[in-house]
Amino acid sequence: MTYKISKETLLKQGSIKKSPIDWKAVNNLLRRAYTDLKTAERNMDEDEECSYNYAYNAMLRSGLALMFSEGFRPEIKDKHLTIIKFASLILGKKFKKVIPLLSSFIRL
Repeated sequence: MTYKISKETLLKQGSIKKSPIDWKAVNNLLRRAYTDLKTAERNMDEDEECSYNYAYNAMLRSGLALMFSEGFRPEIKDKHLTIIKFASLILGKKFKKVIPLLSSFIRL
């Protein structure tokens, strides 16, 4: 599933709101995402489910950092789906094969 959506549409839907860019928050989210990925890798042999959860959290934190760096934040309702939609529109065609995979983790 590739989302044909714009920032303006997400704003009108109330899925995102404008917010001041907070580079400290972006940095903290990316640092935590990196830690989550290392933890996922470390646990893969012992507990696959745990690893997938950490990898998913890393994806969400990275997407949220991307949103913050663009001056937006998601609303609470459907937050995970909104992050994926936003990342899809920013990352564009180069990453279009990855987006359906990420979307499959979310129960729509």
